[in-house]
Amino acid sequence: MPQEKFSQILPKDWDGKFPFTNDSDEDFIFTWAKKAYMFPARKTVDMMKMNFNETPRGVQQIRMFAAKQWAEREFFKGNESKKLESVEKDAQGYAKLHSFQNARTYTDIDLKDNIQRCLIPLPEANALVGEAQVRNTEAEIHVNDEGAPVTAPIKDQAKSLDPSGILVN
Repeated sequence: MPQEKFSQILPKDWDGKFPFTNDSDEDFIFTWAKKAYMFPARKTVDMMKMNFNETPRGVQQIRMFAAKQWAEREFFKGNESKKLESVEKDAQGYAKLHSFQNARTYTDIDLKDNIQRCLIPLPEANALVGEAQVRNTEAEIHVNDEGAPVTAPIKDQAKSLDPSGILVN
């Protein structure tokens, strides 16, 4: 059953809070349902006080999603991500251009410690909520910096390109 991986019941000793801790030196902005939530640096926020319009189990899933995003941000600021970006070198220190390399990636196990840091209580604060900036990616792809269209509609697919590759209407 696909839902088995999700928390099915609340703990018996649950105190009605779902704390989320931003244990870094910079604020963390998390977007959910077109709203941006700013978690202050070095503070703990009770996510049950936030207006997600969700059941406690739903808030728990949102908290887990936010924790993973925060953990990824911290992971890429750390030394482990630098190893992923490094170039394999030979004995003389030159880059191996044609060497076989394993794919450099990370897993949830690499994020586990950072995710757990989201549960460590710090002084409490409230998150700030605002409207998330929504990018209209489709419009950005089809217009230049001045807002003029860059892709003209093709009238005849068979004759759309001349030998030089220029679009012909």
